[in-house]
Order: sequence, then C-alpha cells, then structure tokens
Amino acid sequence: MSAIRRRLIKATPQNDQAAAEPGASKRLPIGVYVLGISVFALGTSEFIVSGLVDQIAGSLGVSVPQVGQLITAFAIGMLVGAPTMAVLTLGRDRKTVMVAAVIVFCVSDLLTVIPVFPMMFAMRLIAAVACATALTVAQVMAVALAGPGRMPQAIAVILGGMTLANVAGVPLGSLIGAQFSWQVIFVLIGVMSAVGATLVTVFVPRLPRDRGPEVRLRTLVARELRSLVQTRVFVALATTVLFETALFSVYAYVQPILIEASGIDVHRVPIVLFLFGIGLFVGNTLGGRLAQWSAMKNVIGSLTAMIIMMLVLRAVVHHSVAAAIAITVLGVCAFSMTAALSSRVIGFAVGAPTLAVAIVMSAFNIGNAIGPAIGGVVIAHRAIEDVIWVGVIVASLALATAFVSVAIERRDVYAPTQ
Repeated sequence: MSAIRRRLIKATPQNDQAAAEPGASKRLPIGVYVLGISVFALGTSEFIVSGLVDQIAGSLGVSVPQVGQLITAFAIGMLVGAPTMAVLTLGRDRKTVMVAAVIVFCVSDLLTVIPVFPMMFAMRLIAAVACATALTVAQVMAVALAGPGRMPQAIAVILGGMTLANVAGVPLGSLIGAQFSWQVIFVLIGVMSAVGATLVTVFVPRLPRDRGPEVRLRTLVARELRSLVQTRVFVALATTVLFETALFSVYAYVQPILIEASGIDVHRVPIVLFLFGIGLFVGNTLGGRLAQWSAMKNVIGSLTAMIIMMLVLRAVVHHSVAAAIAITVLGVCAFSMTAALSSRVIGFAVGAPTLAVAIVMSAFNIGNAIGPAIGGVVIAHRAIEDVIWVGVIVASLALATAFVSVAIERRDVYAPTQ
C-alpha cells in the first residue's frame, strides 16, 4: 500500500467521527493553504465570463447566446475532464501533475485574449480540462498533507479558494472589465495562475507516488474502480447531485427573482449577490469544522437548514430587505455541507482517492447543469418566484438520500462478519 493511501486511511472518519489524533497540531500545513491560494485563479476564470458577456459579445461582434457557449464549453470541460484526467494521470507524481495543469491553464487563459471566437472556445475548453485536473489533484494532495482527522478541513480550504473567487474575484473582474477591457481580466488570471504554480513548486512538498514502475496503469485503474463500486458511495453521490441541483435551480435565477419579485433595483442586485457570496464563504469555512465533528450530521443538519431557508425565502420574497437577508443566510446553510459531501465519498473510496475526488467534482457539475434546466421549465409556466419550490422539493429528496445513507451505514456496522 502506498504512503499516500496510508495517510488517507488514517484521515478517514471512523464511525463518522473525524477526530484528530491526541496531541496533533490543530494548524494545517502551509502546503494546504498554498494549494487553496493556487485554485483562486482557477475559480475566477471558471465564473468570470458570466460577468463579461456584453463586453465580449460587443468586442467579437457575436450574439450574447454565442458568448454563452463559452460558459457551456467550460462546464463540459470540467465535467468530462475531471474523471478522464484522473484516470490518465493515475500513478503520476501529483505535484508535477498539479504544476503542469496550472501552467496549461495559464497559457490557455493568456491565449483567450485573441479576439477570435473559435479560438476562444477552444481555449476555454482546454482551460476547463486543466482546471478540473488541478482541482482534483489539489484536493487529493491537501487531504494527504493534512493527515489524520483533517480531511474535511483540508477540503474546505481548497473549496474556499474557489468560493473566494466567486465572492471577490468575479465582482472585481467584472469591474475591471467594465473600466478597461475583458482581455485585461484574462491576462491577470494568467498571471495569478503563474504565481500559483510558483507557490506550489516552492512550498508544497512532493508526495509519494501511488505506484512503482512495475505496476501497470490498467491494474491501478481496476483497483481504484473496485474501491468506488459501493452502494454507500453511489448514495452519497446521489445526495451531492440532488443538493447541487436544488441550490442551482434557485441560484441561477437569483437576479431576476430579486428584480421582479423582490423589487430590488437592478443596480443594488450586485450587493445582494456579494452578500450571498460572503454567505457561501462563511458556510464553507464553518462546514469544514462541523464535518470534523460528524460529516453525516453536518449533511443532514445543513440540508434541513437549507430547506427551511428556502421556505423562508419563498415567504418573504416580495419584501426586499427580508429577501436579501434570506438569500445571504441560504448561502451559509448551503455551503456548510460541501466539505462533508466530498469527504464522505473520499473516505468511503479510500483506495481510489484521485477518482473519488474527480467523481465528486463531476457530481457537483451535473447538479450545476440540471438545476438551471429544471428551474427554466418551471419559470416558463409559473411566476419567477415559484422556482424556489423546485429547490425545496429537490433538497428534500437530497435529505431523503442522506437518511438512506444512515440506514446503509448502520446496516454495515451491525452486519455479522464472515
């Protein structure tokens, strides 16, 4: 068994408890935080196009829906790239893979400034695959570096880098794009990612490889797949997909909800979205600590709170101040379980750390795609605020699958051994 797997097994919660070893340092290694910083540029690039649609469309002489294809290209690259690159890079030195992926990401973002739409589309696709690769490896490395009992907190640091990008990077990027040009943003993202690659090279230690030269890739892939094929893994992934679907069925339409239903002035909507982003960051940070106590209780409690806040939002949606507060608190409730959702799958599939992280990432992206689609169907036939009911229903289904997980895990605990 490789050293990195031994670290992951030690970091896996026992009886859903993630208590650190007695006397262990409460401070995560600096390498974990460096990995979190390095993904900030990745997250900014992932979300930034949505804030630059008008500028890019005007510069390229294309329609807004065509610019929307750039967002779709990135989503496809993330969805397909995570599991594909996880398989192709199995057994490789993770630090080398991480740095190489960030460099490819850097170059593709710098080339995105060329104002030719097919070129931009291709570069966004390549950047997404590199982003998915770097995020997958960053989470695996962070968990291994964190050591026993620190898996949720380490994952929260990596997800925090992405969340902070949504809170700070995207609004600032949109502001800079409006003042100067959209090309400036991609140059800055390229520079930030180059800095991130440098920091990883200097401060993140090299971890043991998963295999020696005598182990074939086919053997390694088969071993990881066997670790993933578990009922509890599938149910945990279903919870993740349903949670993300519920969140994005509402989040995708927050702006029109605030304007049309809550009566908030269009110029004040960004303030509410910024507060929502702050809520996401606070929830992610808090959730990383809650999951240390009990990942399963964290998921159930957060889903329950999320459902309650969606019901509150629906009740107060026509009152601007109350709606803004409800949306902010919803962000805290929703993102307080992301680390727990990820750490549970990784903990169950401890023999497949890289593929587990990649599949969890794909599960989140599936929810990102399904949620807005379902919400769009409802909006086409109902009032804009009724899309909140979609979030309530799907989040309730996620909560149901969480209780199924509890039943499965209790059955496994009390099952007689052969």
